[in-house]
Amino acid sequence: MKTTDAKCEAPAKVPRISEIRRDLPIMLYDGDCGFCMSWINCWQKVTGNKIQYVPYQFFAIGEESKLTDFPLVSVNDCKRAVQLVMPDGSRFQAAEAVFRALHFAGTRKYLLWLYKYFLGFKQIAELLYKLIAGHRRWLSRFRHI
Repeated sequence: MKTTDAKCEAPAKVPRISEIRRDLPIMLYDGDCGFCMSWINCWQKVTGNKIQYVPYQFFAIGEESKLTDFPLVSVNDCKRAVQLVMPDGSRFQAAEAVFRALHFAGTRKYLLWLYKYFLGFKQIAELLYKLIAGHRRWLSRFRHI
């Protein structure tokens, strides 16, 4: 029997280049990872059209494994954690990227507040993110148990 949340089952819609808007934040993720795709699908449902979700593989890779559209972001950065690029060019990664995306979308704003101001929350959130991201290939086996 499936125990996954039905709200998260729809596949992520990957935009065409002409559809990417520079006035909205862009969440870059590993499009080759089923575990990542599952979470992106869930986050899309929560944030609606306020955040764009695009696999980093969608963008051309330039010198030194940098994404040509985002020179501050490397392929290795994207393989380690999601990257949130804001319209002003600022970049956030891992748990902070998730919390900032949710905040920007106007939902679960308390998570970013906890991240920024509640002693220890940031460290725990980043540690959990790193632990899960480091084992995502193994964890993806249990997605549909």
